[in-house]
Amino acid sequence: MTAQKSWRRLLATATVGLLAASGIALAPIAANAVDAPTVTVSKTTGIDPAGETVTVTGTGFLPSAPDTSGTRPPLAGKFTGSYVTFGYFAENWQPSGGAAGTARKTYDTKWAVNAEDMTTIGGANSGAIELKADGTFETQLNIKQEDVSALTAGGRFGVYTYPGGGAKYAPFETYTPITFAAPVVTPTVSATVSAATAANGLTVDVAATDLPADITSTYAAIIEKGTAAALADPSSPTAAFAVPFPTVSAGASAFSLTAPAEKLDRTKQYEVLIWKLHSGATPENIYAEQDIEITDTQWDAIFPAPQAPSPTATATVTNATATGLTVKFDLANIDSSTGAYISVFENGTLTSLGHESLGVATDWLTPGKFSNQAATGTLTLQKAKLDRKKTYQFAAWKAHTNPTEDSVYALGTLQVTAGQWDIVFPTTTPTNPTPTFTDVKTGDKFAKEITWMASEGISTGVKQADGSYQYQPKNNVTREAMAAFLFRQYGDSSYKAPTTSYFSDIKPGDKFYKEISWMYANKVSTGVKQPSGKPAYQAKSGITREAMAAFMFRLDKNTKPATPKTSPFSDVSTGDKFYKEIAWMSTSGLSTGIKQPSGKPAYASKSNVTREAMAAFLYRADK
Repeated sequence: MTAQKSWRRLLATATVGLLAASGIALAPIAANAVDAPTVTVSKTTGIDPAGETVTVTGTGFLPSAPDTSGTRPPLAGKFTGSYVTFGYFAENWQPSGGAAGTARKTYDTKWAVNAEDMTTIGGANSGAIELKADGTFETQLNIKQEDVSALTAGGRFGVYTYPGGGAKYAPFETYTPITFAAPVVTPTVSATVSAATAANGLTVDVAATDLPADITSTYAAIIEKGTAAALADPSSPTAAFAVPFPTVSAGASAFSLTAPAEKLDRTKQYEVLIWKLHSGATPENIYAEQDIEITDTQWDAIFPAPQAPSPTATATVTNATATGLTVKFDLANIDSSTGAYISVFENGTLTSLGHESLGVATDWLTPGKFSNQAATGTLTLQKAKLDRKKTYQFAAWKAHTNPTEDSVYALGTLQVTAGQWDIVFPTTTPTNPTPTFTDVKTGDKFAKEITWMASEGISTGVKQADGSYQYQPKNNVTREAMAAFLFRQYGDSSYKAPTTSYFSDIKPGDKFYKEISWMYANKVSTGVKQPSGKPAYQAKSGITREAMAAFMFRLDKNTKPATPKTSPFSDVSTGDKFYKEIAWMSTSGLSTGIKQPSGKPAYASKSNVTREAMAAFLYRADK
């Protein structure tokens, strides 16, 4: 028996006793007249947190005026029945106890009133339900585990009833506790393609959460979607199986799977499957699965379309004579109905080739010369059109077109050895040349190279008072003299210097102005930076061996050997300024360095270049 029922029966018994003592006769009282209101909820425990509908029935909700009469419209002064609500109420929530409305947070509310009053309060659409004459009602409430984090702590979920319309009547105030089932946590998994290549196949990064808290590892695989039932153990066929088994910590796991191309089919849908260790992939053992989204681009990377072989052309000097060079061309993978042009030309002049300019030599390999998209041809390069100081390129391009990016089949640098150049351009330097400078004698170190400087017109020496000339081998080379030497060996005699100097300390009319301007125009020297922004050349300063290496390196247009990872010189490190250029001086044979007791030569980068050393460097570069 509830406390409300006990209270009502105790009150009835006391009343009867008092009336009997006063001699007043009483009519028999119906049994339900003393029953307190009761509420029954069809389900009160294990409610799905996401929501369920329950049935609520009530009995004993009979009028007891004036306590059950409303104090506000629309039922002021009339029996107002009872609210029936699912809510989150404070422990002390009863209106009869003076609790404010803020103690009662309602989520789904019905108002049980007499049938004739239902329309007055808005009808069923406003939550009106019938409270029958016998004090009973029945209704449904939607119950859900609402977010109550913003509410006062200490509240309780429940089905509550209390008088409607502002009435305050304790017997109508009932509370039926509601408890929710623990939320069902479903593992989730993401599968992201991180790499797709023909060599390695498909790599998928996997991240799983909310796995069972009691496991420390799991099976995982990439499989064709819908084939999980075939997985009995790790030996079962999969596109990829995770080994070692992915570890699980606090329900989370992250790992990668790679499926080789030979185990994939771009027409199939694949998924990542995670399931219980040491078990088959039956529905009860599968923790999570996720489709893998593979783009067309990724599939194309794994299964690239067959590529036609690229056109190739090689050009080899097969003969060298006093009249010139013979070059053999080998062409392959060229599919052309018009054949191909082949040509040798000065480096950098490809785009100028055409009907009016055929380079050093050009020929047409007609379609009839091709077999299986391959052909050979020969060009004769006349000595009159060659200069051993220059570099040459070769190209093959589509016949009846000018050479452009779209029409050129292949382009390369023609490799001519020093020996081949010597045959075409035999040296005229005598074995024991007679020096032309009064301070250089036969047998002196670098006598041959210094005499060559004179015979090639690279150096005219220093005129003396008696009319003779000295070379002054031990003197340092000045920056203006270096410009003159390099221009005479590598420059174009038709070059015209600008009317405005590139350098702040050089002006038109200065000695070697043309040669110094040529150094800047050909990016051999950019000068020395100045605060004004316009560089200085410092013509009278000595040239260091490292700067000379940079000048020579920039002028050489031939294909250069790879820069060595270990320095050829004892005093030059791989991270030093101009290391690449200085190392090239060694690999190209231009400098053997300065002998050291250790056996490894030094380069002496910061030392000035002497005139005799300059003669040796230029002589070797020409050979």
